[in-house]
Amino acid sequence: MAEWLQRAAVAVTPLVYGAGVQNKVLEALTSGAPVVADPLAT
Repeated sequence: MAEWLQRAAVAVTPLVYGAGVQNKVLEALTSGAPVVADPLAT
């Protein structure tokens, strides 16, 4: 996953349920990808 995130222009996290998503957002951020997230992701 990190390889894809490093090549991505942006990571988007559209959500309807927020459990466990924070780790996905953190993984994207540590890979250097800007993140667009729903308030449920925080």
